[in-house]
Amino acid sequence: MANIIKEKLQEVLHQKALKAYEEELDRQKNSWRRQLKGGILVGGKAWKAHGKPGFFVIPYAQAGMDAIAEAEKADCAYVIFAAEDGCFAPGDLEALAAELSGASQVLAYADEDVYLPDPAGDAAEGVCCAPYFKPDGSPDTLLSYFYIGGMAVMRTAAAARFAAQMPEPYRTAGAFPFVYFLTLLLMAQEMPLHIRKILFHRRAKQPPGMQKNMVLAEPFGGGKEFTALKSAFLQQVFPEQKIPEQKIEWKEEADGLCYPLYPLPQAMVSILIPSKDHPEVLKRAVASIREKSSFAAYEILVIDNGSTEEAKAVYEALAEEYGFRYLYRPMPFHFSKMCNLAAATAKGEYLLFLNDDTEVITPDWLERMLGQAALPEAGAVGAKLYYPDGDLIQHCGVTNMYEGPVHKLFGYTDSVSYDRGRTRGVVDMVGVTAACLMVSRGKFERVGGFPEELAVAYNDVDFCFSLYEAGYRNIMRNDVRLYHYESLSRGDDHQDAAKQQRLFRERMTLFTRHPDFADFDPYYNTQLTGASKDYEPGMPHENRDLPAIRELKPLKKVPVFAPVNEALIVKSDRLNVKPYAKELNAVLIDIHAHVRGLDSADYKFSVFLRKGELVYQVPVFRRYRPDVERVYFEQTHVELSGLAARIAGGVLPNGEYELWVEADSLISRQRLFRRAEQMLKVD
Repeated sequence: MANIIKEKLQEVLHQKALKAYEEELDRQKNSWRRQLKGGILVGGKAWKAHGKPGFFVIPYAQAGMDAIAEAEKADCAYVIFAAEDGCFAPGDLEALAAELSGASQVLAYADEDVYLPDPAGDAAEGVCCAPYFKPDGSPDTLLSYFYIGGMAVMRTAAAARFAAQMPEPYRTAGAFPFVYFLTLLLMAQEMPLHIRKILFHRRAKQPPGMQKNMVLAEPFGGGKEFTALKSAFLQQVFPEQKIPEQKIEWKEEADGLCYPLYPLPQAMVSILIPSKDHPEVLKRAVASIREKSSFAAYEILVIDNGSTEEAKAVYEALAEEYGFRYLYRPMPFHFSKMCNLAAATAKGEYLLFLNDDTEVITPDWLERMLGQAALPEAGAVGAKLYYPDGDLIQHCGVTNMYEGPVHKLFGYTDSVSYDRGRTRGVVDMVGVTAACLMVSRGKFERVGGFPEELAVAYNDVDFCFSLYEAGYRNIMRNDVRLYHYESLSRGDDHQDAAKQQRLFRERMTLFTRHPDFADFDPYYNTQLTGASKDYEPGMPHENRDLPAIRELKPLKKVPVFAPVNEALIVKSDRLNVKPYAKELNAVLIDIHAHVRGLDSADYKFSVFLRKGELVYQVPVFRRYRPDVERVYFEQTHVELSGLAARIAGGVLPNGEYELWVEADSLISRQRLFRRAEQMLKVD
């Protein structure tokens, strides 16, 4: 009888714990979901919004000179071209007016999401989800596709003036091309105002699912017919940016987009390859260059920082066989010095820095990169890199997140597109990897080359930051592809404690040199995640949003950390590091834990730090971890396995701390303890 009562009580407690768990999981997984009531539909005609500045809203399908004339007649300061399948929520236009009140830009756009109309109610009521958080002004991305999305806001006077300047075919090219070409013109005048708020809502008939992976935000940017029209428009309207009497060519790729092939300058490209003790690796790279390069005006220069005599002899033989110059300069590995030294001896007006552990895939890769790098506004031009023998992404641009620069999407398949086209087209990025990077010599020298304060890591990111600060745009050519046999030359920096410490020091050097880039990336919205490799919306309790713990007192009653239970799994993701660009002394605890073989929803997890007799309990947030869910899919309720906390500098005494996790059962008296393998070092 007692056992029956106990089982029933445990079931009641389990259901209570499960309900609380599922509510918190739903809140975190769907943190951007909200109700929409009384939305203002973008219908078949325009209207004037209340207040000043007035807005004249024109559905894309009705866009044209006549619509702008209506906005002028109505004396509206701004015209809004908007997708007719969308709406404004109550307060959106007022919020837009507030954002524009002190702005001078002629073009503006805001973030947006998707709303699912209530099938049983008003069409302007439903649920909003699937937010699209956009980059700041990105002219090269705009040439690839209309990333502006569902709403483009223009000053009426400027829209009328520039629309009148467009050649006649483009003023009557149809609703969508009209908006696109007018947006191109306005963005060419100045960078637009990007309002990092959701102020527009696109209607969908069903939940978006993989909508975040759709290639295009709008149905213009791709296709041969439209591309021909776009090419002619660019040639007529922006002739000063192109070499006279030469036209942009467009090549359609398997991803459905047409990529620009810009006119080539009469110049030489120097391909600069650092290499040491890996002649067999270099041979593959050089052979692929010779095989895939139809462009003839290039040289290959290999710089070796001290191979063995045996390897040196092989390099010299390869230099004879493949016709490259070989510089033997014994010195400790220092990527920046090696690249700067190679650049100083190079003959080319354009420099292409290339890792020896790469292999060229795209036949006309040099032409595509050179034409792009020759544009006046182009800084560093990068290529898409795959892991060997497949389409798993190793690099598709550098993103500077809250915790520093990363390669987003590494290890993801390139068979689908991400973030509405981030891995398709030619896109603006804050940086690209020097594993394959082209830049003009003039721009390279203007920013001082690679920073010699950074020997191993972040030197290419620092270089790209410098180019951006000098007014250039760093650009990813997603149509230029290479294999990258990553880190063969110096190993994996993340597998060695000493190398991790060096990474930390060099990251701090990076942000000391470029303080304005602390938590800043013009092409990565701060509302996007900082906790995964994808471009997902941010989730609650991500590291950026963790409140700082500013006081911790030693426990008077210390738990007995025994016995250690193997059923409690504890993994350290970020521990013993200080990754914050703005808070260099902050300490991050970012781990995950679950109970193997049991339901983790039935446990409360606590974290303790122990240094000798001192024991601190650290308040942690239980965080949604989709990556853990994917790995431990056979376990029960591991979605909320993340445990995260941020401790302000100076709170903990210096020293090394053991990190312990306690799993306290909510349905019994069971308590499990497990120590993390990694120590937390505070200094």
